[in-house]
Amino acid sequence: MPGADAEVTSRAGLDEATLSNDASTIDGTAIMALGPSVRRLARILRPDAADDVAQQALLLALENLTTFEGRGSLKSWVFGIVRNVARADRRREHQGVVTEPSVLDLGVSAGWGQTPRAHADASAGLREAFSRLDEEDREILWLRDVEGLSGEETALALGTSLVAMKSRLHRARLKLLVAYRGGAS
Repeated sequence: MPGADAEVTSRAGLDEATLSNDASTIDGTAIMALGPSVRRLARILRPDAADDVAQQALLLALENLTTFEGRGSLKSWVFGIVRNVARADRRREHQGVVTEPSVLDLGVSAGWGQTPRAHADASAGLREAFSRLDEEDREILWLRDVEGLSGEETALALGTSLVAMKSRLHRARLKLLVAYRGGAS
């Protein structure tokens, strides 16, 4: 859904330049125009608390607007805030340790070298597989593959290096394939 907010931003009288990295021209209207994208990302990260996460993230973005330095796009900066709010909310809810399977185990579980099973409705199967991923994997896949952020913007929104983002993205895509094909992750 890259550009899904184009209609909202055009109705608000905003253009891509305003939403990019010119910190001197950004105001509250530009942040509020990102509301639908913020809400969608919040639904991916915290489906059970999406409204609260989105509202808190937008308020924090408005309160901290003067700290926006323009190193990346406004959208990636706001997405970083959404991510941080969602993580803080999740940490408050529960604390737990999850062990990661090796890339080899993921690849084998994903069916590398095997014929993929047929899905009557591939779209529904993909949505189901996506919903079974953990929050971090859904987040990186959403930012990069659905919202269409560049690698650099995704890394900035996630607060990580480009190399680390690429590694996480590869692992998340493998996990999605495993979930889609019905393997264990």
